[in-house]
Amino acid sequence: MGIIIDSSDSIGLQNFLVMITNLKSVVQMTDVGPTRTRIGLIEYSSYARLITSFAHSQTQGVFKVKS
Repeated sequence: MGIIIDSSDSIGLQNFLVMITNLKSVVQMTDVGPTRTRIGLIEYSSYARLITSFAHSQTQGVFKVKS
């Protein structure tokens, strides 16, 4: 699963927090693991930043997002 997070100022704080809440829900419902679903996460604003790639050994704990 590939996820791209918009962290630009144009999205606004309230919309960003809604997006993070929804992202948490999706990850919690997903069977994440090295032999199950892998997640790639990119954050972008003025430039893109790789948060985690599909190649990393993953658990749901990797995706605990602090809001």
